[in-house]
Amino acid sequence: MLVRGDAGVKEVGFGAAGMCLSSPRLLPNLFGGYRWPTGRKRVIHMRIGLRDPVVQPTLLLFAALALTSGCGDGTTEPAHPTVTGNWEGTSAAFGAVETWRLNLEESSDGTVMGTFSLRVERLVFSGTLSGTHAYPVVHLDFDMVFFGAVVSGTYDGQVTSPTTITGGYQRFDDPTQTLDLDRLGT
Repeated sequence: MLVRGDAGVKEVGFGAAGMCLSSPRLLPNLFGGYRWPTGRKRVIHMRIGLRDPVVQPTLLLFAALALTSGCGDGTTEPAHPTVTGNWEGTSAAFGAVETWRLNLEESSDGTVMGTFSLRVERLVFSGTLSGTHAYPVVHLDFDMVFFGAVVSGTYDGQVTSPTTITGGYQRFDDPTQTLDLDRLGT
């Protein structure tokens, strides 16, 4: 391409990489490469291809980033939530409001161990829990001292969300009482 300016006519070319080459000493050659105005031909390769040692690692990096950046929603919540943590629920038995607080620890094999406290109006009882969690089913056996006697019972529930277990418990030969548990904190 010829460009007219104050210094006269000058030839300007565009290389394969799209760069403007307007050096007054270097003129573009019609078949790629460039020539010096004196007639000596010097070939300067400006082609950038997939085999370029700079391009290959860059393409690999972009490919790796593209594969890893679009995965998931950014959360690290496991596919099946564990029951590890502190839980609380309220039930009513024999006309009295009962508040249950459980501290559970689940191992990798689904075994659950923990402690609990049971508040019935002004009285507070405590005990231990053990059982299993095979998502979504939770089964816990509990023991507590109730006015000097050891009382046992069971809790059966289902994890319905990472923060909720719905279910019920049974002490002695009493009828099953509904006890839905909510995770405390996050």
